[in-house]
Amino acid sequence: KRQLLSNLEKENKEDTGFSSRENIFQKEDMVDEDISEAEDITCPNCGTKNTKFVAYCKNCGKEL
Repeated sequence: KRQLLSNLEKENKEDTGFSSRENIFQKEDMVDEDISEAEDITCPNCGTKNTKFVAYCKNCGKEL
């Protein structure tokens, strides 16, 4: 059992997945100008602030 556990730990260290690869998504590529300038809409029912890109309140579910 110890040998099997040792082998699994060794494989786990070797198989790092994406961490050893170059990050294909750079932070500046991930910023969307439209989303970064999102305005808040206050729900008339409960007063919760929602972004302008949602149709329903995230708190009470009322249509905005």
